[in-house]
Amino acid sequence: MTNTLNTYSAADAGAVALELIHGSFQLASVAASYDENTFKAGIGRTAYLTVPAALVAHDRALGDTDNALLIDAIAESRVPIELDREAVSAVALSDADLSLDLQDFTAQVLAPQVDAVVSRVEASLAAVLEDVDVEAPAAAYDPAKPVSLFTSGRRALRGRGIDVAGGDLVALVGSNVVDDLLESDSLDYSRTGDADALRSGSVGRLRGFNVVEASRIGADDVFFMTASSLYLAHRPPVVPLGASFGETVSAGSSLRYLRDYDAVHRCDRSIIDSFYGVGVMPTYRLERTEDAGVQGSTGYAAGSASLVPIEGGSVVRFDTTA
Repeated sequence: MTNTLNTYSAADAGAVALELIHGSFQLASVAASYDENTFKAGIGRTAYLTVPAALVAHDRALGDTDNALLIDAIAESRVPIELDREAVSAVALSDADLSLDLQDFTAQVLAPQVDAVVSRVEASLAAVLEDVDVEAPAAAYDPAKPVSLFTSGRRALRGRGIDVAGGDLVALVGSNVVDDLLESDSLDYSRTGDADALRSGSVGRLRGFNVVEASRIGADDVFFMTASSLYLAHRPPVVPLGASFGETVSAGSSLRYLRDYDAVHRCDRSIIDSFYGVGVMPTYRLERTEDAGVQGSTGYAAGSASLVPIEGGSVVRFDTTA
């Protein structure tokens, strides 16, 4: 959108802003995303995700007509996620800006605004991670053998009841630990083979974890989690009927673009904003006891199943200097 300060459409601006935002997210790229399909008009600022019930199947003898069928109840849980804030970048564009100073609207206006919104969302996710309690790994961290830390991460998640064998695992890694991994030849950027992954900070896989270098966490921190441990709720605000120049866009991330004229201060205003919310997703551990024997047999005991909340969710934090 070079040299088109007054000829582009609102749809053009929205599309360019969305393109700019893609590839800019780092922490948000590993968070579960909930958009306007979850936060539909009329439901309010809180949406509820359904956690399926845990059940047990019971054994019966073939042809058994003496024992009543065991009937279990569906007991689902609901997990709330919230939109509780708005990231806004609003700038004034004076007559002098528009007439003399601006040559490339995308580079000089849209890109800095998108960067500001991205930074605000990323900072909020970083604050969520900073609140996670630090745990001690099973063995002291050795910079010469950093891969062992990832084994400890798997063990810690497994100890919480997380299915590490079938789960999509992520490790957010501070810069000092990434350096240790590279120096020890445990990771090699050249072997990643995915330019999009590199732009989002992904530097390879270790012990089943997608390893992501995260500049917003402590240089010596490592966070082990699943792909759904963090959540980012987002949706664009609607374009007001009184705004003649506006667009909402959503494809993995959401934002609204508005441009209007402030007659009092004699300037245009360029506004990019988004509703969003972040947090650690509540996680549950399945506790199941299978039937003892066959229904109707001597000593038969019916099994049971329940979902138990995991304190701290499915995020494990190690400080390699602790």
